[in-house]
Amino acid sequence: MARVLVADDDEDIRLLIEMRLRREGHAVTPVSDGQAAWESLRTGGFDLAILDNSMPELTGLEVTSRCRADAALAGLKILMVTAFVQERDVMDGLEAGADHYMTKPFTLQDLSTQVTLLVG
Repeated sequence: MARVLVADDDEDIRLLIEMRLRREGHAVTPVSDGQAAWESLRTGGFDLAILDNSMPELTGLEVTSRCRADAALAGLKILMVTAFVQERDVMDGLEAGADHYMTKPFTLQDLSTQVTLLVG
């Protein structure tokens, strides 16, 4: 299946996403902050990054913008999963380059559906 980076500073949410995706056969790399996400993504090989927006070091928006500015990561699929729910927040995420934006709380079925739509 896909190689997925999951970046969220909330350990419970990160573990929940990680367990669901592993159960579906994906290889998952969990990290707890935006800087660790950026450093992991730069090593290459990921099909999808699932990013929270509100993280220490770098926000999900900052990581997304950096990916879109980096030719080696420009094609990476990015799913924002965040508690920022205002219309402006969604627009900011999509304008930064996220392929899809999900708000918390979310269902695991919705998460699985979006992952399948993004990476098969």
